[in-house]
Amino acid sequence: MEPQKQDRLPDLFGIWRDYFNKQQESLEQVMHQVMKTDEFAALLSKQVDLALTRKQMTTRFYEQLLQDVPVATQADITRLAEQVVSLDARLDRLEVYLEEALEPVIMGMKTQLDRIEQQLTQLAARPEQSDSRLQPQRKPRRPRNKGVGENEVAP
Repeated sequence: MEPQKQDRLPDLFGIWRDYFNKQQESLEQVMHQVMKTDEFAALLSKQVDLALTRKQMTTRFYEQLLQDVPVATQADITRLAEQVVSLDARLDRLEVYLEEALEPVIMGMKTQLDRIEQQLTQLAARPEQSDSRLQPQRKPRRPRNKGVGENEVAP
């Protein structure tokens, strides 16, 4: 008896699918006719304009609100990023300029240091010959007046 019961049950999913497909087709026809009208195009255009106006008003509202709050806006951050990039480029150019300008000076200093090192090596090899220029020069001292105070004059 069980196989006969299965044959008698209606296909509920098939009925629902047919109903859905017919509803979709009729709704599709109605929507197609509505979307072809000038009224729908005008309504859609008005909705887009309203959305744009709402976005502009919201943007202005938050810009005014954030002016009083010490928070950086996106425009502030963008401006700061541009300045950082500009400064970085200027520093790179300055670094190249300084390297090119100072290279002869550095090479001249190295040459002078090499000469001084050679002269010191030569002097160290001959300790019996002393150069008076290498001896420390002392300044003569002024004699102090002993017993004379600040306000007193020496005799």
